[in-house]
Amino acid sequence: MKFSVFYLVLGLGCVCGCRATVDANYALTNAGVVNSGLHSLSSFYLWDMKSGTISELETGSDPKSCCRAVGSGTSFAAGGITNIGVKATGRAAGKEAAIASEIAQNAYLQLNVFSENKTKEPKTELHRDLNGEDGDEYKVQWQLEDALNPEAKLRYLKITRSLTAESAEIFYGTAATIGTSFPVETVKGTIEVEVTASSFNKFEGGTTPAIVEYAVYKIKKLRNEKGKIVYRFVDDTSITASDIAAALKARSAAQQK
Repeated sequence: MKFSVFYLVLGLGCVCGCRATVDANYALTNAGVVNSGLHSLSSFYLWDMKSGTISELETGSDPKSCCRAVGSGTSFAAGGITNIGVKATGRAAGKEAAIASEIAQNAYLQLNVFSENKTKEPKTELHRDLNGEDGDEYKVQWQLEDALNPEAKLRYLKITRSLTAESAEIFYGTAATIGTSFPVETVKGTIEVEVTASSFNKFEGGTTPAIVEYAVYKIKKLRNEKGKIVYRFVDDTSITASDIAAALKARSAAQQK
C-alpha cells in the first residue's frame, strides 16, 4: 500500500458540478516530497534528465550502517503544501490557483506515530564505493564517464531524510478533515471542503516513507594527493525540489502505462 493521497473536494455553494479534486501525490511540503515512490535509504538513484528515467543503483550498503534514527513521536506536522494537482469543474473551473494557494497557506499534513531517519554522510559513502576495490564495477554501472559530459544530463539522487508513520490526516486551520467537511470563506464565496476518509488508509506497517528529502549530485573527476584519478560528487544546487517532484511524478505515470 502506498502512502495515502489526500483528495479535497471543494464546492462553491453554487450549482451541482461545482467542485475540484486535489491530488497531493508528489506534493512538496516544508519537510520534503510526499509519497515520492523512491523508498530505499541504502541506495542511490541514477536520474537521466533527458529521458526522464530514474533507476536504482544498488550499493550493497546495509541500511543500518548508512542510516540513523533521529526522532520519533506521536505526531509530526508538515506545512507549506505546494506543487499539488488541482482539477476543477463547473463554476470552480479557473479557481485552481486560488484553491492551491489556500491549501498552501492554511492546510498541513499531520503524520501520526512517526519515525524519522537520516542518511550518514551520503557523499562519503558514495566516494568509498566508487573509488574502492570494486570501483571499476561501479564506474560502468553508474555511467560515470557519461555523467562527466555536461550534455548527458545525468544526475544522482540520494534520500537524505525520510519520515514514516502509521496514519495521516490533513488539518485545515484547527479542524481535522477525516470524515468531516468545513467551509472556507473566499472573496468568491464559501467553499465547502470535504476530505474523503479513504485518503487516510494506514500505511503498510508504517514502513513506507510518507515524506522524503533528496540530495542531487553531479560528478567530477580529479587527481588526489597521491596522484590517483578519483571521482567526486558535488551538490547540484541548480536542481530544485519542484524539479525532483516533477521527475518522480513523471516516473510514476510512465510505470502505470
